[in-house]
Amino acid sequence: MDNGTMDRKQMAILACLEQNAGRVVSHEELIRAMQGDGTESVIDADLHVMQMRISKIRKARGPDSTPIHTIIGIGYCLGDLQFPDKDVAGQLRFGRMVLDPKTGILWQGEKEHTFLTKEERIALSLLAEKGSIGRVVRYARLIEAIWGYGLDSLDDIDIHTLQVLMARLRKKLGENALNPSHIQTVIGRGYRFHCYRARTRMSE
Repeated sequence: MDNGTMDRKQMAILACLEQNAGRVVSHEELIRAMQGDGTESVIDADLHVMQMRISKIRKARGPDSTPIHTIIGIGYCLGDLQFPDKDVAGQLRFGRMVLDPKTGILWQGEKEHTFLTKEERIALSLLAEKGSIGRVVRYARLIEAIWGYGLDSLDDIDIHTLQVLMARLRKKLGENALNPSHIQTVIGRGYRFHCYRARTRMSE
């Protein structure tokens, strides 16, 4: 690896990835590391510049270095993904599954994982949050949380779009559509999450 070919911002991005090796570092985190000014606002131009610098970092490090994996739409990971530690705040655990709402990684055991879209993460987090488990979460509440639609504008098209999303989420959870073990449909009302062992690690 030839660090001498990297500029200061590339070195800052690489340092951020190395400090978080084995986990996904979001685009926003890497952009803040690159800019070094603690900015909270991220625009498309920043994202493009960061992606270009990642490409240059890969080239400078060479093919024999630990790979930097692209997690499409989320961020990057240096090396292979590592199963999350139990003390990570905000993660949702149910049965053998662990969801990191921040990155959208859904682990099914310590080896197998898949990625949830932002909409799928919101839906699952809302259904399985403390206080919602075992209770019906109505269509309107889900649609408002996922897409921001006003409750007064809810129509059949919105509900159909939600149903398509939930079918996709169930598939990623490995659910049997005819007899789901976690996400149950309450016809005409909404959905209910059922799992006695679901729990969320809350921030201290």
